[in-house]
Amino acid sequence: MTDHATAPDGLDALRAGFNGRVILPTDPDYDQQRQHFNQVHDKHPAVIAVPAGTADVVAAVKFARTADLEIAVSSGGKHGAGFSRIEGGIVIDLSGMRAVKVDPDEQTAWLQGGANGGDLQAEALVHGLAGVIGWMRGTGVGGVNLHGGFGMLSSKLGMGADTILELELVTAEGAVLRVSPEENPDLFWALRGAAANFGIVTWVKQRLCPVPDEVLAGSLLYDVEQAAKVLGMLDRYTLEAPEDLTVFGSYTVVPADPDYPAELHGKPALAITIVHIGDPDQAEEDLHPLRELQPALDAIESIGLYDFICSMDQYVAPGRMFWDMIELSGLSEQAIGIVERGAAALAETGLHGEIILVPWGRGRDPEFPNAVTTGMRGDCSIVTGIFWEDPADDERARAWGRSVIAELRADGPVADGVYGNMTDLQDVDRDRRSYGEDDWRRLTELKAKYDPDNVFHLNHNIPPAT
Repeated sequence: MTDHATAPDGLDALRAGFNGRVILPTDPDYDQQRQHFNQVHDKHPAVIAVPAGTADVVAAVKFARTADLEIAVSSGGKHGAGFSRIEGGIVIDLSGMRAVKVDPDEQTAWLQGGANGGDLQAEALVHGLAGVIGWMRGTGVGGVNLHGGFGMLSSKLGMGADTILELELVTAEGAVLRVSPEENPDLFWALRGAAANFGIVTWVKQRLCPVPDEVLAGSLLYDVEQAAKVLGMLDRYTLEAPEDLTVFGSYTVVPADPDYPAELHGKPALAITIVHIGDPDQAEEDLHPLRELQPALDAIESIGLYDFICSMDQYVAPGRMFWDMIELSGLSEQAIGIVERGAAALAETGLHGEIILVPWGRGRDPEFPNAVTTGMRGDCSIVTGIFWEDPADDERARAWGRSVIAELRADGPVADGVYGNMTDLQDVDRDRRSYGEDDWRRLTELKAKYDPDNVFHLNHNIPPAT
């Protein structure tokens, strides 16, 4: 372990007025607090500050600047690239800031920067409402939605970034800004898609929508014989589906689990996961095109949305992992063939993983333009995720993910977009192409205005204009 026995200058002053926790390497809970969800990243920060509120965030930022410590910011701490941890610097960990305040009349919620999907949905569902949170209960809503946010209600509400109505931001200088269409509108545009570059978001106001007590949700599992047919119609299906229905696919290897047909154990199969928040009879009709393709397993049921959210946590657990993605202009026959071969190669590795297919369908709400470049109507994102325990498997695991994306890039109709939430690789040139030259220039100019020293650089970084 790195030796951080010497406390940074100014630490006593920080502690004196801090309402949250300040954790050092000598504290008993340090190792637990520093752990990252992706255990590839084994970092030892000099200080972990767990603020209780905005004032603590301001104090932590000012302390870090004075002590010349690099800053890592953690909302839910689950981004595969490990941005939320740092060796020797300070982690400003927002996990102590999880308040959610729902306005049922306005159908909105204010949530603190460390609130996760479970926090938001639990409070919202008390009022018969829900919001876009991604697909895991434990993922920080701030991290997911501030950089895109494809979730269970995206067909209804758009990307999570589209649902953001107002924010509170702590800048690199420790200033607190209100950000809305009327106040700091330039930042309002930029934060909904590239927020980590401009400061620490401490509060977010988000749109919600009504949902019933129970929704139709779950997965349909198809063997390799039927999978190509399903993928061949997925683009069209999601474009024609009602806004109450959100869909994504996952090509994976079926585990040796009694919940799955024994004849599929250890073989590639395609799972289509759906959430339908509309009328139950209409939901059954909307699902008919998927069911008539004869899934090997139909695990769709009437269930409370929160119960379904909790059930999704089982699919990605802490461990070693690698994520990458590519955005295509639709699912061509070539792309489907590459995905099928990739799933077969995954089975040969003996490791757990998946190829996620997100047909954006309706895509983003055009009334809420922002810096996010993914989720345009008709496009499809393909994400490779692979999970393992033994560090000896690091290279071959990453090699599988890279090879699938590389083959898609070489042979598929590439849209050259990138969804930063789902890629561990940092590639400034790819990000620049993805945003487009005009938006990239505008973002770099805003970076120079609000963070000229690039204090907040542990992210898919946008450098300050020079």
